[in-house]
Amino acid sequence: MSLSPAITRIYRIRLPHSDSHPGNFELLHTLVSPVSQVARTIDPALDILVLSSVSFVDVVAAKTSDIPASPDTTGNFAETRMRIDSQSEDLEDVLNGIVTTQIMGPYIVLFKSRSIELHPLRIDLEPPNQPYFESRPQRVLEHHFPSITFRMVSSSDCLCTSQRLSFSFFGYDFLKGIFRYKVDIRFAPGLPDGTSLNVDCVGVYSMADPETSGIQAGVSSRGFVSALALGAQGKRAVWVERRRGSTVREVLVWAQPPTREVEDESITIPRHVVYRLESYDLREDLTHCAIGEISGKIVVGNRSGNVFVLYA
Repeated sequence: MSLSPAITRIYRIRLPHSDSHPGNFELLHTLVSPVSQVARTIDPALDILVLSSVSFVDVVAAKTSDIPASPDTTGNFAETRMRIDSQSEDLEDVLNGIVTTQIMGPYIVLFKSRSIELHPLRIDLEPPNQPYFESRPQRVLEHHFPSITFRMVSSSDCLCTSQRLSFSFFGYDFLKGIFRYKVDIRFAPGLPDGTSLNVDCVGVYSMADPETSGIQAGVSSRGFVSALALGAQGKRAVWVERRRGSTVREVLVWAQPPTREVEDESITIPRHVVYRLESYDLREDLTHCAIGEISGKIVVGNRSGNVFVLYA
């Protein structure tokens, strides 16, 4: 029995300048893979796309700057430039699946359910105009979260120099809540293999069941998150929460206090609701969100495909 190849299409989106000039989608390329894969990350600056399957993570060529004269509807087999073997027979690793990926400087970062892995990006970059590509790391960096299982992860962009790389991310655990982490990688000749990794939890939004005494009746009020997004600078975040047994969807935001420069210990992330929607229609579930850190605009999308703009 032969399996049908998987198809990934790359589009360019022209944003609207006004109501009279709406945006449109342009099909640029069609990539064909022999096995089913999920598109995780696209980096137009490096012309690469990250695809993942159960066994592998592939970094493939994606010529986003190469705009064809006519839409590429036929498709070509994806050119794999790097492959990471993610298959394992260890039961713990089997449960540690990939949640999302991100390109961070000289690394491809794998955010997994119970760990974070930073793999050196072993591809030829043209041109290597960034200082952190002058001396590429050789070692895979890894950090485990022994008591947390992430279902969603959203990360900021990275700040990178020849001596240091840092970024932050929000991770959602279905049973415990949302956690905010800061990741710091240092490059120095005196360190083991020239690199060190430090991951610190600097914020917690608890969603665990409260402790109760006696007999508890009715449905638990513990909520769940249906969408989560951290801004590119890591200064603001937005997520959508819904309580069990309730038809109310709430949009919540977080903003880093401007006076807090250094965070030495975990702090509670406050609950700040900016929008509520009550509906019995499941098509109105909010499944996507994004936030503009400078403008304060919040964009949410529902299951029906409608998009709304809010202001924090």
